[in-house]
Amino acid sequence: MAGLRNTYNGRLYKEDPTIFAWDILNEPRQTTGDYTTVQKWIDMMASFVKSVDPNHMVTIGEEGFFGPNDPHVNCNPSYPSSSWPSQEGQDFTNNHRSKDIDFTAVHAWPDNWKVSGADFMTQWVNCHIEASASLGKPMLLEEFGKVVSQDGSYNRINERNPYYKAALDAVKASISAGKAAKGALFWEWTVRNPSEGIDVSLPNGLHPYGVSVWDETFQGPVKDMAQFISANTGNKVASCSSQGGAVTAFG
Repeated sequence: MAGLRNTYNGRLYKEDPTIFAWDILNEPRQTTGDYTTVQKWIDMMASFVKSVDPNHMVTIGEEGFFGPNDPHVNCNPSYPSSSWPSQEGQDFTNNHRSKDIDFTAVHAWPDNWKVSGADFMTQWVNCHIEASASLGKPMLLEEFGKVVSQDGSYNRINERNPYYKAALDAVKASISAGKAAKGALFWEWTVRNPSEGIDVSLPNGLHPYGVSVWDETFQGPVKDMAQFISANTGNKVASCSSQGGAVTAFG
């Protein structure tokens, strides 16, 4: 991949400044509880990626489960009633200790993990901020989302807002305090306009994770976060318009 060429700007990907960083694998697991297999693979692959592309940062791309001996194991979803997250082969702190991993990355999927309550998002982010600080590495909340109930309309979008707000507020607090978490990426962006009707290609007309510029999640917590980042970096945060590919900025 690093040796391929971007067909839009003509640059090799390893020389392309529009690429932020590489994930070496999305959500790696080894469900026999064999932590050494995942760790060896991370060390080997991160080193290899660095060897072919020394220009970009590298991270893992895992959910961020803590191993059974990690002091933050109590932050795992379902703890203490179930230990399944610590048996998935991931060991967040040790995994990211690798010298070729530049920053930590964590995902948050309360629906997949059968966790309810927005307070989980706050705890999950804060635990990873602490773990990342112990490594002296910055942290990215790389993926997070919340399912919207499927009723064929946009009536229930606001049910996910507390989860978004909790996660993004924790990252904001970290940035303000100079702590490890430096940014967040939600899943996922959609350009569907409710005035155009529902999308019949999707179950009940909506993507359960989709966020669009027209809904309350974007106009509330997402836009607030973008404006916060803009104010704290001194740069305008660009937003893509669906009209003719124009790029504008939040006012």
